[in-house]
Amino acid sequence: MFVRYYLELPVPAGAVEEVLAHDPAAWVPGVAEDARRRCEELLAEVGSREQEARSGFGTDPPVVGAGA
Repeated sequence: MFVRYYLELPVPAGAVEEVLAHDPAAWVPGVAEDARRRCEELLAEVGSREQEARSGFGTDPPVVGAGA
């Protein structure tokens, strides 16, 4: 797993390690759920942009020769 963001805390590393290692089941699921939600949002956004690009920014392309 790669954690992209970081935060410098004015706390000794050993103290932070102790807190994080004490009960990971209490905080890891929340972090994973937030990441899953963000992933879905990004995929939906990219999908929307892809659809707009294909169809001329939200409009269907004109049919050439229709009704001629």
